[in-house]
Order: sequence, then structure tokens, then C-alpha cells
Amino acid sequence: MLDIYTDYLICSFGQASATGLARLLSNEISHDAVTRFLASEPKTSAALWHVVKPLVRQVEQDDGVIIIDDSIEEKPSTDENELVSWHYDHSKDRTVKGINFLTALYHASAVSLPAAFDLVTKTVEYFDPKTKKCKRKSALTKNERYRMLLRVAVHNQVRFKYVLNDVWFASSDNMKFVKHQLGKEFVMPLKENRKVAVSGEAKKRGQYMAVNMLEVAAATTQQIWAARRYSQAVYGRSDYALGHRRQCRRAPRVDHRAHPDGRLFPDLSFDCCRDNRRHSIGCDRRGLRNLPGMEGGAT
Repeated sequence: MLDIYTDYLICSFGQASATGLARLLSNEISHDAVTRFLASEPKTSAALWHVVKPLVRQVEQDDGVIIIDDSIEEKPSTDENELVSWHYDHSKDRTVKGINFLTALYHASAVSLPAAFDLVTKTVEYFDPKTKKCKRKSALTKNERYRMLLRVAVHNQVRFKYVLNDVWFASSDNMKFVKHQLGKEFVMPLKENRKVAVSGEAKKRGQYMAVNMLEVAAATTQQIWAARRYSQAVYGRSDYALGHRRQCRRAPRVDHRAHPDGRLFPDLSFDCCRDNRRHSIGCDRRGLRNLPGMEGGAT
């Protein structure tokens, strides 16, 4: 029923309804059956895992990759509620109204599959004294949701070695969580103004510098010590642009990445990080948007 209703939403140019779908199928499926389907419990990440689990088991490898990113599906005409709310869009550098969701994409054997997702709901209302307006916020931060998705992947016994994510998830707490609690490796881009030290002694003396001041040749690595709680990582540089990042708009455009070990992973090159994270998660987001008719559907 889900596939049929999804296809119906995609191909519908006018108003979509249960009666319209039943009429389109010559009443092979009654409009009451469609109504009961729509009134059933909302599909959750657990329901997604039930569908994709057999596929993941076929392709998973010990050196698999979990790619986590968030996206916003704009719903400018929908009334604001807990699910459809205002979120900051990094690609547009402004707030937009829509559905914000995080996706955990599993990549192995040249196959990418969505393994889990989380819809950001803003359930807490508060008064903003600056704007004199009531606003909404989520009870969980993005980083807490990030760690929750990784816990789900571990709980589901997904075999993976690396975690990839974008710059806004590159916090010290997330680095420590991936490395120390999960026992996995991470590859995370760093903001250009992130303060680091080039040695343990320099960190003890408080001699920090911005990441973009490090003199490191392209496609090479250097060991660094972060200014905050995560003590040690490896910095790598790759000369390609990420146009949506504010800190990369001025030339030369450089991507700064942190690795937890003192070496460049031989089986996870910079090109692999770039292509898998940018291309695979982009395809996954487009699939989540288009298949269920998310943008045009009612919420």
C-alpha cells in the first residue's frame, strides 16, 4: 500500500485523496482501505530498519561507513507545528520553514542504504525577549540526535568502521563518542577558525592557531591537538570546494578534516570521503524527499 500511495502522490497533479486513488485503480483497492492505511501509526525509523535490514545484511562489511547528515524539506505554506517549524538552512544562510530530519546512511560494497532517520520536532515553546515572540525549540540538540542515530546503528548490529559527517557535527563530544564509546573511526571537516595546537607541548603552553593557518600540503596529514576536550586528532587537507559552507567562500577553498589516529587511513582516501559523503547522502535525501511526495504532501 505504501508503494502504491507513494506513486499516486508523485503522479498526481491535482488534489490527492483516498477516493481519487480508489477511482484510479478501478476500485481494486477501496477508499476505506486507503483511509485505514493513512490513519495507521506513523512510520518510524524502526519500520525503515525492518525493510532495509535484509539488504544491509547482504552488502555490509567490517569497513563500512555510516554517513550522517541533516536536511530541511521546505513547507512554506503549511501552518507551523511541532514537526513543521523554522530551522536554519546552511545552504541558504537563513531560516526556512519546513521539516528538518537527520539521516544515517550506510555505505558498503558500493551500495548506499538509509539505515535510520530522525525527524526533528520542536516540542518546547518559549518566549524570546529579543523578538517579543513565542518560539519553539527541540528538547534534544542536533548533536544528541546525531549520537542517538549512531547508537541505533550499533544496536542493530550494523557492521561499520568509519563515521562521516559534515562540519556542524564536528564537536569534541561527538569525536569522543565515536572514538571512545563506539570504538570507531571518524572523518570530520573542521571550521577554518577551529583552534588547534601542533604538539602536546604547544597545547600545554596554550599556543593555539586557527586550522586555516596550518601549513599542510594538499592530500597530506598532520597530527594536531584540539583546544578543547578531545585531546588528539589528525588534520588532513584536500583542495576541493564545498560551496554551501560559509567559511569556504573565499579563495582558496580548502576542506579541513580531522581523523582520530596518527595516520591517513589507507582504505579511506579524501576522494572517498568527499564522494561518499556528498554524493551518497545527497541521493538519499532526494529519495526521502521525492518518493513520499514530502514537499507537496499535507502535514
